[in-house]
Amino acid sequence: MLMSRLVFLILASCEMWISIAESQRENTSNHNETEPGDPQDFPEIIYSFPTKVIFTSAMLFTFLVSVVGNSLVIYVITKHHSMRTSTNCLIMNLAICDLLLTVIQTPYYTSHLYIGDTWFGGTVGNVTFKITAYLLSMLLFCSILNLVAIAIDRFLAVTRQ
Repeated sequence: MLMSRLVFLILASCEMWISIAESQRENTSNHNETEPGDPQDFPEIIYSFPTKVIFTSAMLFTFLVSVVGNSLVIYVITKHHSMRTSTNCLIMNLAICDLLLTVIQTPYYTSHLYIGDTWFGGTVGNVTFKITAYLLSMLLFCSILNLVAIAIDRFLAVTRQ
């Protein structure tokens, strides 16, 4: 669980820094009638083949580790009644959020790596893009709130004894 979070954090930060460097490198002085934040304001990043192979390998490794690890956590907590404590239920909830985040985020980042920011057009494309973006944000915030709840639970367990 921690390994998958760490690799996704590294990949996301690498992608962010690459896109920032690329956008600063190119002169985007097209001041047409677009609103700030439109996709036309940012240049399309073209990754080299070795970069695509490295990122794809890292994402595949992270996907496998995350799915196997989080599935094992969920299985152990649901099958063994002695493991059903409040902290372990919070940990299982965190594993479910991480599993869903991995399953949604890996194909999204892989498609972004190979086809860029293009999304299929029309109303269906617009709706699926918004749903995907919402789910990624919601699951990330759920994971963060689960970690906060675990920290509060452990704090109270230590201080109230």
